[in-house]
Order: sequence, then C-alpha cells, then structure tokens
Amino acid sequence: MINLDKNENQYGPSEKCKKVIQNITLEMFNSYSRSYPKLIINKLEKEFKINGEHILLGYGSEDILKQIFYFVSKDKKRKKVLLASQAWWYYSAIAREVNAEIFYYDMVEKKKSFEYDITRILEILDKETIDILIICSPNNPTGNSLKKNDLKKILKKSKKKKTVVVFDEAYWGFAYTSNYALKLVEDYDNLIVLRTFSKFYALAGLRIGFGFAGKSLKSLIQFNMRYLGYNRISEELSFAALDSKDYYLKVAKLMENDKKKYYKELEKLGLKVYRSDANFILVKVPNEWLDILKVELEKAGVIVRFFNDGVLKNTIRISIGTQEQNEVVIKLFQEILGEKYN
Repeated sequence: MINLDKNENQYGPSEKCKKVIQNITLEMFNSYSRSYPKLIINKLEKEFKINGEHILLGYGSEDILKQIFYFVSKDKKRKKVLLASQAWWYYSAIAREVNAEIFYYDMVEKKKSFEYDITRILEILDKETIDILIICSPNNPTGNSLKKNDLKKILKKSKKKKTVVVFDEAYWGFAYTSNYALKLVEDYDNLIVLRTFSKFYALAGLRIGFGFAGKSLKSLIQFNMRYLGYNRISEELSFAALDSKDYYLKVAKLMENDKKKYYKELEKLGLKVYRSDANFILVKVPNEWLDILKVELEKAGVIVRFFNDGVLKNTIRISIGTQEQNEVVIKLFQEILGEKYN
C-alpha cells in the first residue's frame, strides 16, 4: 500500500530521532520529566528566536485547536467563527462541537492556484463580531499561503474587533519556511500561530504540537501547560528533530522537485494541478474520469484523498511521498488516463 491521503511525511524522521528510539531507557517509562516544561520552551525559544512567554504547548495541533475553541469567549452563549470553504474539515467539526455559528468565504481560484479573498474576509470582520478566525497557511487542501501584508491587514482589523486569529502553520517547513507570522505575535496580542512536529518533522504518530500566542492569550498558554510533560520519549524526539534541520530541509527539497514533476506530467494528461507550498498537491479532474481513477488507484494499492462534494468537488489531494512512491503514482496516472486524453 502507498498511503498518500493524510499528508504524512513518508521519508520519516531524522537519524538523530532514530537514535533516541534506540536508546530508550526504563526511566522514560516510570518517571516524569524533571525539567519540563523549561527545556522544551528554551529549545523552541532558541530555535525560533521568540520570547518563551509566547510559547503554547499541546498534544498535537488538534489538541490546541480544541482548547482554543473551548477557551476563547467561554462565557459567550454562541461563538462566531470565520473559515474558508476550502479549508480542513476539522475546523468546522470543532466549531459545531461548541455550537458555534460558522461564517464561510470562498477562496479565489486562479489559473494555477488559489488565493485568499482578503477583501471578503475584511468585509465579514466589519459586518460581524467574529470570535475566532482561522487561516491555514499553507492551506489544506489547496496548498496556497497567505502573504505577510495580507495577514497584517487582517490583524489590524481583527484587533479592533477583539477577534482571535488562529494562523495554522501545520505545513510550515516545506516550500514555505518564513517565520514572519510568529514574529507578529509580539505586536498583535490577539494572534495565535500554530506549528506541529507531525508534518515537516515526520513525527505525526507522537502528537506533539506547539505554537505562539499573543499576550492577551496568556491564560490560554498557562491552561495548556503540561506541567508533568509530554511522554518522555516524545520530549526527547522533539529535541532531536529540532537539531536535524539539514536533514529535513533536504527532504523538503526532494518533495519540491517531485511536486514540479507532478505539475508537468499530470498537466500533460489534461488535469489542472494547483501550485502548493505544502507537502501535497490538489488536482482537478473531469467528472467522467473520477470513478476510473478511484477504482484503478485503489486496485494498485495507492490511497489518495478524493473530494466528492461542495466547493472541492472533482478534486483529488495527493500527499507527496518518497521519490519512488511519486514515480509509481505518476506512472499510474499516465497508464489510466493516457489513452483517454490522447
């Protein structure tokens, strides 16, 4: 099986991470960390050059997101949440858990990419008292990123309206390596920037999430503080991952080269492939080709994510695997659709 449906990093973690596993001790099982959270906060503070008082910790971004939804405006009977229609389904799921009123806007579809509709976002912020605005950059599943100046426009408007802006950078580190958003945390106290060890660092199974939050969200940071630590093995793995920058940048480069191959070869077959800053691509497929693609890919043991309804109808999200896996997938597309298109 080639599983390319959940945006996992198929290259796996670095050698330093593997050495942590090889040197697990019994003490890691029967005792708490004696220095948590100081060590991991100091490590993140040094790595990302930001004051430790802004650092937010949790068991994966999923955990932190849930805490945000339950914590922000906790005394309000019904929260108002603003999301892109082409966003990760999980945001809407959590919003429904807290009975929030959800406001959606559509992204602007260009020839080879999507763009955030900044004008529409600002219009909704003007009209409604939004409690939480979530922006994913690069966005899942469209792959597009938000520019620094556009984020600043949103932050200026949202600060006046006391809207908490959650800037989810789960896919940071691949083609998108800017740290401009987390630097803005020091200027905008209503901003939360989320990161994770799941994607870029290839540690999805360990559920380690972190982020950076503005000063007005200090109580949220304290509420999320795990005074007894993550599990000890996860702690050590996070340190090893942060110390393996060269390895992960090399992997990101390999993925970037393979994305270019996907663009070139799938477009030859008559498919629309959106440019992506993440470790996946989104492909638009003619309706009459969807069924045969789904059947033949599954038959060959390749699992990708099909979107069959809503604004993403007739699209497929393909996670970027290893070079060998990507070659298999491209060849399969050529075999399945080559005759049809030609």
